[in-house]
Amino acid sequence: MYTKQKEDIAEDAIASQLQSAGFLVAKPKFDERGADLLAFGHIHGGARFARIQSKYRQAQSSVKIPYHYAVGAFVCIVHLVPRKGQADDEAAVFYAFTAEEIRAWPNRNGVSVLSLPSFETARKRFASNLLKDKIQSIRELIAKADGTDEMIGLLDFSNPNNSGLLAII
Repeated sequence: MYTKQKEDIAEDAIASQLQSAGFLVAKPKFDERGADLLAFGHIHGGARFARIQSKYRQAQSSVKIPYHYAVGAFVCIVHLVPRKGQADDEAAVFYAFTAEEIRAWPNRNGVSVLSLPSFETARKRFASNLLKDKIQSIRELIAKADGTDEMIGLLDFSNPNNSGLLAII
């Protein structure tokens, strides 16, 4: 299976995990500031959301997030699987990292980098980042989110990739 296929499967699995936890999940038709998915608590009366970046990774690899993505209601969810030959994808684990946690990763030329250890070491090191245990934290991030700030950042018209959005607005 190709990496793009695995990334798509991981994104769907992450969306499913979030939906099972009661979030409303949307897939934007744009790729800005790491918004692979948007997670809402509700969509009535001033809906707030979190930008979700989804990552598929094998153990003993790394996750790289542009430092400027990691602000506000941003969460990186890593679908981690063992290295090929160590175990099968059924052993996959989902880890969630908030913007604050990502900004604490080593910064290499404007990119926050998390080096992933072996699968078993990751289970110990990131035990407090299990997605199932971070659901309440994500809810709180969304509750505190300033949707205006998130949209202004997403719809940065100085970015030529957003020029087509002007026709909509």
